[in-house]
Amino acid sequence: MKKISFLLICCLPFLVSGATISHGEESTENTIEITKNVAKSEKLEVDTEKNPVYATVQQGESIQPNDFKETIEEVHQLKIKKIDFSGNQRANTMSMGNFKTELAFSTTDGKNYVGKFPYLVENEQATIFFDNVSYDTTKTRFSFKVSEQDSNVYLKANDDIFNCHPDNNGFFEGKYNPKVSPKTMQLIALNSVGNYSDEHILLLEKNNSHAIITSLNYQANENKITGTVPKNTDIIIHFSEFENKTVKPDNKGIFTFSYKATPEIIQLTLKDKKGSTDYEFKPFKRNAKTLNELNKADNHLAPLRDKRPKKTAMSLTFIISLGAILLIIRHFLSARRQN
Repeated sequence: MKKISFLLICCLPFLVSGATISHGEESTENTIEITKNVAKSEKLEVDTEKNPVYATVQQGESIQPNDFKETIEEVHQLKIKKIDFSGNQRANTMSMGNFKTELAFSTTDGKNYVGKFPYLVENEQATIFFDNVSYDTTKTRFSFKVSEQDSNVYLKANDDIFNCHPDNNGFFEGKYNPKVSPKTMQLIALNSVGNYSDEHILLLEKNNSHAIITSLNYQANENKITGTVPKNTDIIIHFSEFENKTVKPDNKGIFTFSYKATPEIIQLTLKDKKGSTDYEFKPFKRNAKTLNELNKADNHLAPLRDKRPKKTAMSLTFIISLGAILLIIRHFLSARRQN
């Protein structure tokens, strides 16, 4: 018995080593199974115009092949069995912006594919901010100010997505008058180098339409909310240190309150003698699916004050040129008569 125990103790390191080696070989075989037949794999065409993002990652963080899996399956209607980087390909995440990496994968129907898929390396935190986000339910006007005027700004409401183009000061005001009042208004800004805003979603859940908010301004940078409501309306706040706190508007129906730390959800209840209305602000994080949906938006919310020159207006240069041509023709005809 002692001899058997002694032999087991002596052989234990080799048994453990053997188990480790077997596990390593199995892992290597799984990778080789996908990547060694790249030449025989079907090349998957990736339309980056329609779907410019297959995965998102923060700068400096690691991105893995499985992070692309959900978008690949949804866009190309495939069911992936195994996926890995192709050959020596890896994904750079040290710089912000749009990049591509080559992936190889097998599907449940026994096919092999290889393709170059785009991904977005984003900033570690939101660097674009909105101020004075307002929707006037009486005049049906939507307005905001964005900190980066060159960013792409989108409004999502009633399953429609609108491009909103701010002016040189980052201000935008447009008329939004849908047939059905929106329950959700979502606003997001981003640019092509990985900077973005938090997604702000305004939920207009109306339990009763008696108490109607006229305007609501969410000033994220100043941790303040102001608004205008009908007189004799109570504003009940449900978040953070203001749980169930009631705020009264002044004689003009204007109310305001400030808070210390930005909460995940900002919920207001407007209440009068006839009923109540609930409103909610909620920031959301983006992913590849929502970014691709925004990219496909072809609707534009026209600004009320469009300072761009009209196409039908004649420029001063054109008028001067036309006058010069007429003078030349007149001089030519006059000289011809004299001859």
